[in-house]
Amino acid sequence: MITTLICVALLVFQAAFFLSIVTTYFPNEPGTTGAAVRNAANAIVYPVLLPVRQAVPSAMGGMFPVADLIALIVLSVLIRAIC
Repeated sequence: MITTLICVALLVFQAAFFLSIVTTYFPNEPGTTGAAVRNAANAIVYPVLLPVRQAVPSAMGGMFPVADLIALIVLSVLIRAIC
């Protein structure tokens, strides 16, 4: 039961993570549905992602988000181990 809840939470976080990445490629106009989706995804992802971003420097002057890649790999490993 607890394993299932943790698995669902990780999968929801993974979906929010991908949604957060995808929505960065679209304009963020306040008051639109896209902005609401982006803000909701960021509200879920950023509390976990910001400490990782502070601990890991970006490559190529910030053009390649290494911290995001590390967080995604760790998340994938956790999902495979638990689910």
